[in-house]
Amino acid sequence: MKFSKVFILSACCMIMLSACAGVTPKTAKKVDKTAKETYVERKSPFFDGIIIASTNNPCIDQFTFIRGNKIDVYKNYSADYAKIGDGYRFLNVNQHIMGKEAKDVYTMQLDLKLDTLCSKAHYTSYQIVKEKMRNLTNI
Repeated sequence: MKFSKVFILSACCMIMLSACAGVTPKTAKKVDKTAKETYVERKSPFFDGIIIASTNNPCIDQFTFIRGNKIDVYKNYSADYAKIGDGYRFLNVNQHIMGKEAKDVYTMQLDLKLDTLCSKAHYTSYQIVKEKMRNLTNI
């Protein structure tokens, strides 16, 4: 009798201890390498460069991209952006004394100019990438 009690007690202890042990799932899936992992593996001093962080504003990101590749175009776009910024400052300073219609029309005009400038920057960025790709075809 004593032997069976010891056996049952030890069996229960083993079951309880094994339940506490970390169990790995049997359905573990093989994870493919991400682009980041592949990049890190291939990383060499030849491919290193300065990484520019995104501002989460697509228009400003396009400006930053253009600044690094076509400085003359960037200067023109930057001057236009400053003029639009001056327009928004004028609107903020005078919005309480302007008529509603004048304020609405001026705001629409500024928004249109800003959207147009951002579209130009986006297209210019595309042209830069297209030119870089064309340069790679000769290799």
